[in-house]
Amino acid sequence: MKQVYTCPDTLRLGNARNVLEQAGIETKVRNEYASGGVGELGFTDAWPSLWVLNDKDYERACELVKAAFADEPGADWSCSHCGESNPAGFELCWHCETPAPQSN
Repeated sequence: MKQVYTCPDTLRLGNARNVLEQAGIETKVRNEYASGGVGELGFTDAWPSLWVLNDKDYERACELVKAAFADEPGADWSCSHCGESNPAGFELCWHCETPAPQSN
C-alpha cells in the first residue's frame, strides 16, 4: 500500500479518490478524522491521505490524480504554442505571449 495524495481539503481528496476508483484502482483513506490531533502531530501529519491498495497501481494513480487537478485555476500551465512552462498567475506566456488556456 502506497500513499498517492494528501491535502487538508476532504472534498479534493474525495475527488481524487473518485477518479482512481472510476479507473478501477482500489483505494483507502487514512487520517480522515485526525484533525483533532493537530498540536500533538504536525499539521500535515493530520491531513487525510489517499492510498492505493495495490503497489502496482501507484504510478498510474499518481498520473491520474495529477491530471485530475491540472486544469484547476492556480495550476502552472504549459504554452500550447511554444511549450514553455508558465506560473499559474501568468495570463500570457512569458516567452511568446500566447494567452493562457483559461484566458482563451
